[in-house]
Amino acid sequence: DGYIVTNSHVVDAAKRIFVTLHDGTMHRAALVGCDNFSDLAVLYIDRQDLTPATFSSNRHLQVTDPTWAFEGQQSQTAVRGSNIFSIGREFSTKSHTIHLIQTCAGGSTGPVFDSFGHVIGFQVGNIAAYFPTVDTKGTGLVVPTASISQILKSLLEEGRVNGQPSLGM
Repeated sequence: DGYIVTNSHVVDAAKRIFVTLHDGTMHRAALVGCDNFSDLAVLYIDRQDLTPATFSSNRHLQVTDPTWAFEGQQSQTAVRGSNIFSIGREFSTKSHTIHLIQTCAGGSTGPVFDSFGHVIGFQVGNIAAYFPTVDTKGTGLVVPTASISQILKSLLEEGRVNGQPSLGM
């Protein structure tokens, strides 16, 4: 129905947001809400004939399962393959815990797919800002779809996620 999920670091400083679809059409997007901790944002474009991505339930994921993600921007996009390294990664602050899937390769952000083309989660691009003592270079940290569903529900209903760490400004 015109709602698009992306990473919050991609849009959080934007004054205007445009989305280019696979057919080449460009649409102005409105920011519905974003959560910097999970690095997720929801956009809305006035277009109703979109084909939605299918989210995996994550129940059948196993270590060593192959994963796929897009890397690059616009015309220089490539598909990067990896494998699941860990399913139960967990990072905690004083007020919140985030559960993650770790893939063997990192560096890109956006949706991560299983071999069937289902979204298993979104890579987190800014996790080092919250956990500076954790070495995350070269690892793909993915917020699984089970967590994404709750985050997206909050973003759609309230435009933000309550209970996340913030500076209070």
